[in-house]
Amino acid sequence: IPSATLYGGVGSLAFLYFSDWRLIVDLIPIYNGKFKD
Repeated sequence: IPSATLYGGVGSLAFLYFSDWRLIVDLIPIYNGKFKD
């Protein structure tokens, strides 16, 4: 099913995007503090 494949692909890209974003944010002390509450 094309829609299922598309959904899975987008989900994977979104996961990688937000994972990398979080790793980058963790390197910034100012923003890092906001996620520890």
